[in-house]
Parts: sequence; structure tokens; C-alpha cells
Amino acid sequence: AMLALIQFTLCTSIALVLVKWIPLLAHSSGRRIDARHRPDLKNPIGRTLDISLILTTACFLFIPVLAVFIHGIRGPITSVISNPDLWWAVLRSLLIALGATGTACGLALGLALSARFLRFSLRMPRASEMLILMGSLSLAIPAMIIGTGLFIVLLQAGALDRGTLLVICAVNALMILPYLIRSIAPTLMRSGQEYDRLCAQLGLRGWPRFRVVDWPAIRRPIGFSLGIGGALSFGDMGVAALFDTQGDTTLPVLLFRQMGAYRFDEASVTAVILMLLSVSLFWLIDRSVGR
Repeated sequence: AMLALIQFTLCTSIALVLVKWIPLLAHSSGRRIDARHRPDLKNPIGRTLDISLILTTACFLFIPVLAVFIHGIRGPITSVISNPDLWWAVLRSLLIALGATGTACGLALGLALSARFLRFSLRMPRASEMLILMGSLSLAIPAMIIGTGLFIVLLQAGALDRGTLLVICAVNALMILPYLIRSIAPTLMRSGQEYDRLCAQLGLRGWPRFRVVDWPAIRRPIGFSLGIGGALSFGDMGVAALFDTQGDTTLPVLLFRQMGAYRFDEASVTAVILMLLSVSLFWLIDRSVGR
């Protein structure tokens, strides 16, 4: 408990500093230069450093993935995919991922639109920043702490078996909420800065304004963020393992149980399936929402 309190204090302090130093609404200097401008790339040292970091990160990520993939395609694929427990776990993971991303998307849009209303309509920029900060506080609280608290509540209420998927979905939604907010809030703030007066003059408000003005601007970033959030929720094991009793709650928990039972050949096949499904889910969400 003391370590969790220390982590919460440190992460909250860092979040407050970042909100102060990295505002949602950047001040324009009038020059045609955006955030992708990289003057350091004109220097050979900068290019060399970039290439080195990219190659190091790629090796760190892709070598283990390649090893799992090679071992998985040589494993007992037929016996694994014919196991009904695998597909029940896939279905549960998919329901959790879709539920978490949908919930997080609704919360992120609500917080971002409310923050824009506070900034431009009510002229309360400080309250706007605090509202965005509230949506990012889940980064300061470990998911296992939230899951443990909900586990205790459900256990005392005698609803542990009935509320497992809902709790996992809710915790995953809170974990991906900050990334969604930080992807759409700056775009909505810029939209408010540029078009708020024009929309007021034209009488555009509510759903018509969101459909005509806001959605085209946030569609690509929100599609990408939802894809990332869906893939993370689909492959998350932390909170799901806390509520698991049979080893079949989600696909990552099933993989963990197979490894714990030293069934490494089956685990490698399950890992390949998990990887392919996570990438496919990201691609489908990104293509369907962001395009």
C-alpha cells in the first residue's frame, strides 16, 4: 500500500508538470512549421542518432516476436485451434476489447468536448485543463490497484462471478482513456480556436457541429488511438489474471496458464494467434473508424 501511494504521488506530480509544460492548445508563431519539423535531421549526427535508436528499438521488439512466430508455426497448430476453450477465450477477449474501447471513446469525447466548452464558451481555461487532467489520472494509479479494489467490492457483494467481464472492461477503459484524450483533445481545441465564432454565427452546435466540423478533424487520430487501445485491451493480462479462477477468462490468461503448465508448444501457438488477432483488431478498427 505504501509503495502504491508513493507511485501515485510521483505519477500525479509528473502529470501536473506535463499539463503545465505541454498545453493542449499550442500558440502559433505564424510560420508554416508544424510539430513534425525536425531541424536536427539536417545534421549527420542527428540522422545517425535517429537511425541507431530506430534499429535498436526494432531489434528489441521484432527479435522476440520473430522467435515466437517461428516456434509457433512449428507447434501443434491443429490441436490448439480445435480446442473450444481457445475460441471462448478469444470471444471474451474480443468483447472486453470492444467494450473497453467504446467506453473509453465515449468518456474521452465527453471530457474533451466539455473541456473545449469551458475554455471557449465559459472562458475558464484553468478548469478546462483540470478536466483533461482528471481523465489522465488513471496513469498515476496502477491497474492492479484498481482491479484489487473492485475485486474486494465484488467479493463482499457476492457478485464476483457475474461481474468479471464488466470489471475487466472498465479497468481497461480507464487505462486507455488518457491516450484517447491526448490524441483528440488538442485537435478539438484547435477546432474550437479556429471555428468557434464561425459556428456560433452559423448556428452550428451540438450534433450538427460535431458531424460537420469536429468529426472530420478527429477521425484519423481517434481511429488510430482506438485501434491501439483495442489491441492493448485484447492482449492485456494483468487485471484479467486477478479475476481468473479457471484459466479461461481471456486469451492472454489462457496463454499464461499454458506456460505455467510447461506446455510451451501449445503456448507458442496461442501466442501467435494472440499476436495475429491483436494486429488484425488494430487494423480493422483503424480502417473502419479512421478512414
